[in-house]
Amino acid sequence: MPYIGKDPGTGLRGRFIYTATANQTTFSGSDSLGRTLTYTDSEYTDVYLNGVKLDKTDYTATSGTSVVLDSGASAGDILEILAFDTFGLFSGDFAQDVTVAGDLTVSGTTTVAATTMTGDLSLADKIVHTGDTNTAIRFPAADTVTIETAASERIRVTDAGKIGIGTTTPENPIEIETANTLGSTFTGTTHGEGLRVTQSSYSSGNFVSLVEAPYQPNGVPNVRMAALFTGSGSSLAFGTSNSFGSGVTNEAMRIDNNGNILLGITSTGTTGAYFDPESLDRTVLFTGSSSASSGITLVAFNNPNGIVGGISTAASSTSFNTSSDYRLKENITDITGAIDRVKTLAPKRFNFKVDPDNKVDGFLAHEAQEVVPEAVTGTKDQTEAIGDLKDADGNVTESKVVKPDTLQEGYTWTETETRPVYQGIDQAKLVPLLTAALKEAIAEIETLKTKVAALEAE
Repeated sequence: MPYIGKDPGTGLRGRFIYTATANQTTFSGSDSLGRTLTYTDSEYTDVYLNGVKLDKTDYTATSGTSVVLDSGASAGDILEILAFDTFGLFSGDFAQDVTVAGDLTVSGTTTVAATTMTGDLSLADKIVHTGDTNTAIRFPAADTVTIETAASERIRVTDAGKIGIGTTTPENPIEIETANTLGSTFTGTTHGEGLRVTQSSYSSGNFVSLVEAPYQPNGVPNVRMAALFTGSGSSLAFGTSNSFGSGVTNEAMRIDNNGNILLGITSTGTTGAYFDPESLDRTVLFTGSSSASSGITLVAFNNPNGIVGGISTAASSTSFNTSSDYRLKENITDITGAIDRVKTLAPKRFNFKVDPDNKVDGFLAHEAQEVVPEAVTGTKDQTEAIGDLKDADGNVTESKVVKPDTLQEGYTWTETETRPVYQGIDQAKLVPLLTAALKEAIAEIETLKTKVAALEAE
């Protein structure tokens, strides 16, 4: 009979034969052939008395070195004990295939060069790389898989199907937690810690897609963020779609190699809109049109009532417009008493504190507010409270900020001081009153001229 592993007499199956004395119950030690009784598990022992297999209730086999009968044997009885160990393979190599139909339990380390399995492989803990025991695929908890290198967990797939890289508690479908290797310096050649997409070979003018999203599974991309590399540098482009079936149809925005933010255009020029970083820490908004016609709106101001103003251009001029159509107005009357109101206006000459050498003409906002309230914003001597925003650990995250309408859980805001809220004035809104006063003055002048002419005619 062929065996895999050890000889039947030395491990996989042990056969021990004893000749009983009168009323003998315990059988142990050397048998009649000089073999010492030993077994691994009582469940894998069979005991025969005079050729008849005993029920397991007829004896006790728990010590691993003895079998005790419940009733004493007669002198001359033959007791045979068959001890089966759990399946174990020898230490060495197999020259032929090995097929295991049932469960295979392996204790210790098993090295497999190549294998094919048609059923499940059950592991208690992990799969370890040969010769590199701190690299492993581990199963640390139910429905959880991790990948470890250098004895540290690098990737985790949770029971919810979320993937964590550098974190054991991902809250999003894919979450990356990294060390702060860039520090406070954003520019330069230091590699960051996030997702990196590279092209296999550089070709000027080619886009490299970084992120794409279809409107349905396995659909064509409808949103895209891509990098563009040219001889002048790199740009970042953002695409959208107005037709799902056509994929990405618009390059909606581009940040070019000079830091210009282009909206609906791909290069700076006289059309479209873009933000251009300039000298003196400025960012200039350029907005233009391909038409030089009059009344081309470049900026529009909206609120829930509709368009309430805008900025438009003509061939060589710019207009700053506010809504004024008669169809928007009611309770229309002429301005009266304009001269008396103008008399209460108090024009001043002054300089701003931050610009002591520049004298200008103007008004004090709160004084003009008493005459033409709609021309002034804010309240005289208005202030607002500012303070520190702290996180749940008491760390100051922001200073000198207005109290948020809502605070994150655990966050607090503490007032530290107040600061002024300054008034402003739109001096153009004084024009209707000044015009009415001028008309009243003209009427009085014309009346006086008529009277003077009559007196001179006498």
